[in-house]
Amino acid sequence: MKTLSRIMAATALVSVVGCGKLPGSSLGGTFQVEPFLGIGIPTEGLDFPAQTYSAALAREYQSLARIAASEDVNWIDASAYMQKGYAALRGEQIQPWEPSLLGLSGEANAVYQRVISTINGNAGRNPVACARALALYDNYVEELSEGAHACSDPAAILAELDSQLNACGHSAAPAYVAPPPPPPPPPAPVVQYTPPPAPAPAPVVVEYTPPPPPPPAPAPAPVVEYTPPPAPAAVVEYTPPPAPAPVVPFDACSTVTVPANCTCDGASGNAILTCEKVVTREVVKEVEVPKEVVREVVREVQVPYTPPPPAPAPAPAPATPDYPSNYTIYFGYDRYDLTAEARQVIDEAVAAFRAYAAPFMDIIGHTDTRGSKSYNTRLAQRRADAVAGAVSSRGVDRSALRVSASSELDPAVTTGDGVREALNRRVTITIAQ
Repeated sequence: MKTLSRIMAATALVSVVGCGKLPGSSLGGTFQVEPFLGIGIPTEGLDFPAQTYSAALAREYQSLARIAASEDVNWIDASAYMQKGYAALRGEQIQPWEPSLLGLSGEANAVYQRVISTINGNAGRNPVACARALALYDNYVEELSEGAHACSDPAAILAELDSQLNACGHSAAPAYVAPPPPPPPPPAPVVQYTPPPAPAPAPVVVEYTPPPPPPPAPAPAPVVEYTPPPAPAAVVEYTPPPAPAPVVPFDACSTVTVPANCTCDGASGNAILTCEKVVTREVVKEVEVPKEVVREVVREVQVPYTPPPPAPAPAPAPATPDYPSNYTIYFGYDRYDLTAEARQVIDEAVAAFRAYAAPFMDIIGHTDTRGSKSYNTRLAQRRADAVAGAVSSRGVDRSALRVSASSELDPAVTTGDGVREALNRRVTITIAQ
């Protein structure tokens, strides 16, 4: 039923909105998206800049595929990002989409040339920023090509792309005042620019399992009216309930008076008394002798009952560990990398998790209100994934983690829109017992 719903949603998007035109996208590829979203891509222990660049690029395309599938409900576009993510994991050279492939020209061509020249010259020096710039460019031309049906604002994505290109190594040429121009020469023939090939990055050392071949494409489903999913509910910070009081078995004997020569059993819910009475009996023997009857009386007395010693007092309940159950990790503006202080807080949270023997650890990413909601959702997810990866590397089973992103919807400090606030750029950890 889940597969049929995905086919119907993908067919409706192709027929009504016009999505699913990204290079490399396909209806059959949508069946491989969920396994790709579940792949754990390393963030540490990579030996060469080329490996760091390929791993960072694969994580960026994994994030774009997750947003396209879960938020935009566009599994076909998610399959295009999945293809690029798998190619990055195999160490292949990834090129940005040419604007002409998506029916674009003009400013999109200028942005394309700037991305090509910057990444080719700086991917080895600033691999993480360059990988993020390449993924942002592909997301930019996707949204730009969809026009009025775009799921995010292309202008906001372009502003973030310019910031990441500067971090990657792009620098504008210095201002130059030219002398008076000579008479214009005859126009030169137009030469098509061919970017120089980028050095092939070394493959990322990860265990890669190729996805199964896609099943035969089913017959097209009927076009149905697309109903967007309801807006996510506001994230409420989880407060674990108090630990239940220890269960004391009911003793029915506590409701009755037990005599000194009796024992009581109340385990069944009823007080059952077993008593040993002191009995005096007279035994009369009659002996007939001539002219008289001799009567002999014998008195028998039982030994008094001695009650058993009292049962030992129950052992005291184990003391509750002296650890807090809530932790907060802060991030720099527009960053999701972990500082030394952040790693120390994660060490404390993992120690508390083990002391409580808790079944779950809730990890929720947050941002301030600077930037668009869609971009803040991706940034909050990256922060939560970075903390979850660090917790898992310390030996906590991934199945015990519940990772989510609250974006800008649950600020620690209430501000207006577009405000930078350091206390809101955070990840909260709650230990649920």
